[in-house]
Amino acid sequence: MTKQEILDYVMQYVKDNFSEQVKNPAPDTKLLTSKLLDSINTLHMVSHMEEKFKFEAEAHEVSPDNLDTPDLIAGYIHRKLVG
Repeated sequence: MTKQEILDYVMQYVKDNFSEQVKNPAPDTKLLTSKLLDSINTLHMVSHMEEKFKFEAEAHEVSPDNLDTPDLIAGYIHRKLVG
């Protein structure tokens, strides 16, 4: 799966699940540092992505460095999948 395919999925997930918090998501929309998503929403999203893409997130990886924007999320998942 390409990073673009993952990004497309992440963008749709954000639109479908966080439309109240994130009105017009873009690949560079700050989700965590702008506090659009709280910790519970973030954990639900990570859990969903782990199940969908069949990987396991380490506790130290659940951070703005990997999850602040849809583009960062897609890059993180892509790295987990390709090793």
